[in-house]
Amino acid sequence: MDELGDWAFPESVQPRPEDVRFDLEAALDAVVQVRAEIPEDAFTASILGTERGGNGVVIRADGLVLTIGYLITEAQTVWLTTNRGAVVAGAKGVDDALSDALTSGVKNTAKVIVREVARFYASRGWIDPSRVPK
Repeated sequence: MDELGDWAFPESVQPRPEDVRFDLEAALDAVVQVRAEIPEDAFTASILGTERGGNGVVIRADGLVLTIGYLITEAQTVWLTTNRGAVVAGAKGVDDALSDALTSGVKNTAKVIVREVARFYASRGWIDPSRVPK
C-alpha cells in the first residue's frame, strides 16, 4: 500500500469547535483508518488486492467500527489507526442484534468489533470503562 505520510488539511478549511453544535473532538476521534491483509489465494484477492485500506467509524462505546465491506472481506489481519495515532488489531465479525440493526439496509458494509480500541479509549478516559467488553 502506498504510504501517504503525515498530512493535514490546511487550517483555513479545518472545522473549528465553535462552528459546530456537537463535540467535534469526539467526532474526529470516532474516525479510524482501516488496513487489512488478505491471503493471496482468497477469492477476492485478484480483484480487490491483498492489501486494502480505507476508513471506519467507531459507532458504539464498546469499540464497534462500521466500515465498507470490501475492505475486510476475507481479511486475515485487520489493523486500525486512531485519530491520535494508536495502532490496534481488529477482529472481524459481530453477531449481536444491535450491530445487525445498525447495519441493516446499508449495502456493502461490514462490522468490526475492536475491543482494543475500546480499551485504549477507556484508558484515556474518552469512554466509560464499564462499557468495554470483557
